[in-house]
Amino acid sequence: MSEDPKQTCSFCGQLSDSVVEGPHGAYACRNCLLKARDAIAHLQRSFTCSFCGEPVPGVTVVEGPNNVYMCLSCVESGIKLLGR
Repeated sequence: MSEDPKQTCSFCGQLSDSVVEGPHGAYACRNCLLKARDAIAHLQRSFTCSFCGEPVPGVTVVEGPNNVYMCLSCVESGIKLLGR
């Protein structure tokens, strides 16, 4: 990866003088890199499903308002209970 002046970020589409280039020609600006780091950290966290009470990894949970979480198993069970 190398820093290039004034490239378009492949993620947000903004022109920036603070980008890095990946080995396959994709560019990422500083802002997108920071957002990606936060998103990955969020996915690596463990959450407790608000419905079944089981701990679940961040990649298999959806987050609702007010810190409510639902795991995939509870989503599927809820759909079955509603008959859809």
